Amino acid sequence: MACAYGPDEPATPDYMLACACARRRPPLPSPETVRRLLQTEKRFTNSSDVSKVADLYATFFGKVTYVDELVFKGLEWGDADVVELCEVLPRFAAVNTVLTFLGLWLNNIGDEGAEAIAEALKVNATLTKQNLEGNYNMGDAGKQAVRNAVKDRSGFVLEM
Repeated sequence: MACAYGPDEPATPDYMLACACARRRPPLPSPETVRRLLQTEKRFTNSSDVSKVADLYATFFGKVTYVDELVFKGLEWGDADVVELCEVLPRFAAVNTVLTFLGLWLNNIGDEGAEAIAEALKVNATLTKQNLEGNYNMGDAGKQAVRNAVKDRSGFVLEM
């Protein structure tokens, strides 16, 4: 997932296209949320397909919780997006997970999002590095909440 958006070379056509395509991509929803949305907001010709699609998503979701990096840079995410992401982050802290880096730089995260991140950091012991640089809506209170969440974690790298 860390390389999902193309080369990291600003100003090249490929990079600019990758950024445009990634912008406003929503956070990863939980399998329960997807099942609910499929049941209430989507229409299928065959109603039994709802369960099949929901089960396929749950399988996919189970596999992506085994990544070592989540990089969501420059997606224009605000507080609501980060709160939604933080609802599923505990699943990346389950047994046998390897998530060590969470990259959320160059978004629009403010203090509410920072508070959600701080709470998620408290339950995810596998994370060793986080990048929140370029979130200019984040004030001192949000930054301090994140710092406090990792202050006792030796070797934790926090970029803000």
